[in-house]
Amino acid sequence: MPGLPKSYIKKYGVSKRAWREFRKAKSRRKSTARATTTRRKVRRTNKMARKKRYVRRKKNMLSGDVGLALSGAGYGILRQPLNDLAAKIPYIGQFGDEVALLGLSFAGAYYLKGLGKKIAKAGIVIESHNLARNVNIGSVFNTGSQ
Repeated sequence: MPGLPKSYIKKYGVSKRAWREFRKAKSRRKSTARATTTRRKVRRTNKMARKKRYVRRKKNMLSGDVGLALSGAGYGILRQPLNDLAAKIPYIGQFGDEVALLGLSFAGAYYLKGLGKKIAKAGIVIESHNLARNVNIGSVFNTGSQ
């Protein structure tokens, strides 16, 4: 351990006060003579509390009701070739045609993108309607006499 410098011994002698003055000067020296390359604390960002950014989507002709109508028309055009394809699948009773086309529409809605996905969703709506009409679900709700 380094001893007391000679300048303090000359001024105060070897005493408690000399050591106290030496320590005082030493603490002052530390605060003023800092190293120039200090590490700064990097702030971490809280990923859970990140500000949400909203992206305005570009609207086009196919995003609204016009797109829905065009998708339905597109499914109407594709329905006959799909019906021929579904005819090759073994029927499930009298509803085989609608069930097969509904399955194909679900598969298209799952796997396709863009306009193909919209056409497949229109097919789901159309085939669900045809299936419900053929099953005659409406008779369950008509409790009155006919």
